Amino acid sequence: MLETQRSENFLPDQLTRLRKSHPNVRIDITSGTFRELREGVLNGGIDIALTLSFDLEDYPADEIVYQVFFQSHPKCVISKSNPLASHDSFDWDMLCTEMMIAISPEVSAGAYHNIVQFCERHNFTPAGTIYATSIQNALLKVEAGLGFSVMDENCISDSNTSVLSVPFYKTDPLHLIAVWRKNNMNPAIPLFTNLLI
Repeated sequence: MLETQRSENFLPDQLTRLRKSHPNVRIDITSGTFRELREGVLNGGIDIALTLSFDLEDYPADEIVYQVFFQSHPKCVISKSNPLASHDSFDWDMLCTEMMIAISPEVSAGAYHNIVQFCERHNFTPAGTIYATSIQNALLKVEAGLGFSVMDENCISDSNTSVLSVPFYKTDPLHLIAVWRKNNMNPAIPLFTNLLI
């Protein structure tokens, strides 16, 4: 599962149902970055990755199958210590003076292109870009006041009091997907993905 995702919003009920209906199926769960999940699926180390749909850009399309199972919304996140966070209204133009913290395109080209598109849709160009190796790494950089980022609301904990999260309005929702290799014949894959519908 993609790191930082709040799995309580979609996973416990499905896993409980799977264990009850198929008690002999062994379940193991791990979290990882976009790259770690992608490599795990492609080399057979992971049967199913739960990730964001824009990362499909980095998968070989003819080798994988995927299924959308959860919808989330993007939010702009900025440190509460940043002077912009104290404004009564948030004008996107104000971000022109800020550094954009983005997942490195070497880690996920899809994640990088996604944040660039958000800036374009809101008609502003950031002052520059700081690259992060993971969502967790990007969030740490935001918390440290190094710039702003765009994250889906399902990875921003309500208990994180160090960041301000502002919803975007000119954009489509983000989708979490289950993705697996087409030639993976593990019989537990359809058992699990059928529960995600």
